[in-house]
Amino acid sequence: MVSNMPGKHLILFSAATLLMGASLAGAAESGDPHVAVAERYVRGLYGCQPEVVRELGAADITVSYPIFQKLFGKPALAGQEAVTAFAEHFCHKWAEPEFVVHESIADGDKVVLVWSFSARDTETQGAPRSFWGGMSLIRFDGDGRISEEVGEESEPGPMERLAAGRRAVDGAAQPVATAKEPSRTTDSGLWPVYEHSLRNAKYIDLTHTLTPAIPVWRGFGPATFAPALNPETGQPYRYAQDGFEATHYDLSTDQFGTQLDPPAHWAPEYPAIDELPPTYAVRPLVVISIVDKVANDPGYSLQVADIRDWEKRHGSIPAGSVVMVRSDWSKDWPDPQLASRTVFPGVSLAALKFLHEQRHILFHGHEPLDTDATPTLEGEHWLMHHGYTQAEGVAHLDQVPETGCLVTIGYPKFKGGLGGYARYVAICPADWHFGIAVGEVPEAPLPRHDKLLEWDSAQGVRVRK
Repeated sequence: MVSNMPGKHLILFSAATLLMGASLAGAAESGDPHVAVAERYVRGLYGCQPEVVRELGAADITVSYPIFQKLFGKPALAGQEAVTAFAEHFCHKWAEPEFVVHESIADGDKVVLVWSFSARDTETQGAPRSFWGGMSLIRFDGDGRISEEVGEESEPGPMERLAAGRRAVDGAAQPVATAKEPSRTTDSGLWPVYEHSLRNAKYIDLTHTLTPAIPVWRGFGPATFAPALNPETGQPYRYAQDGFEATHYDLSTDQFGTQLDPPAHWAPEYPAIDELPPTYAVRPLVVISIVDKVANDPGYSLQVADIRDWEKRHGSIPAGSVVMVRSDWSKDWPDPQLASRTVFPGVSLAALKFLHEQRHILFHGHEPLDTDATPTLEGEHWLMHHGYTQAEGVAHLDQVPETGCLVTIGYPKFKGGLGGYARYVAICPADWHFGIAVGEVPEAPLPRHDKLLEWDSAQGVRVRK
């Protein structure tokens, strides 16, 4: 957004500030009819439906954006005919428009909308789709018709890029010539992807917290955490004396907690954890549930038929995606006895082959700490010896929809590492009912706690007391 705006546009940003405050939170959830009318109006005005202006707008409706002075030589468009003509003019410039309202609240005769817009430039051959964000403050008159829109868009937005030389709206002079400003669209970067899709998305952690008490295969043994020691004194670092503290981790294995297994875990001719490509960072996320089958058979393994049933509902699994198998086994985490259960849900060898050889996924993941319960772990053996990775110990798949999300994949880059302490985060649509969005919790600075972190010898970790 642009600073130093004309006076009335400061109203919009004051309203936008209230958008995140508690004073209007109740109105946002009350189903105020003005919200639905306002959303329909902006979608019509900028979505090639100019007739909406006549239907919903007052005869003396005005629309103002800071860019109008530069574009048309006047700060606002006044009257139904002028605004309708502008909507038609706008539609000629931008094809295949998509207008998405991300936030909307009502306060009396006012509605604030936070929106994003994407379209293709009709005047640039082969131009990729471009994205912008913006806000609108919409006022209603006593008859319930829209009397004013005060807007602001990220610059240079679609209005500023209306072609010079086209007929000005409402008899105004031709657009004022200005120096070409650099474009911040998909032509030159990925920031609009964040602004348009990721900023308002819901983020869900699919990762277990590491502690010395979590389940681990008895062949590796437990881990031990302890305060890090000063090698010169043999004493732990302390906040009071040293200004900081640190932790020493005695980890019996890199197969611990939520993991990413590289194929070198079983097959040294294939990549170790540090040799995986950075393209693993983010992928489409597919979740296939076998919860109902596991309820009747705790040792049930995903079958090809389950995958085909999923595809009947949702379409073919995308190539390069990550497929997580939900069993709800992790709901008993962190009970250490989980690691000693010999009966647990798994993924059949046939299903693994189908996913990789027919659907060409990146990797699959599951909640238990092993792929299957066969005597030879045949599924994991096949994966590792054919150059495939897998995720184990995945959490909270019950909070993720079966389609529509992305997953981010992070892990430490140990040289020659044969396992990865992984962090998986699902990124889901903004209207999903689980997860948190950017801005919902403090991030920078992070919150200050009343309870301080202190070492707890009984638990072997720091806790807040």
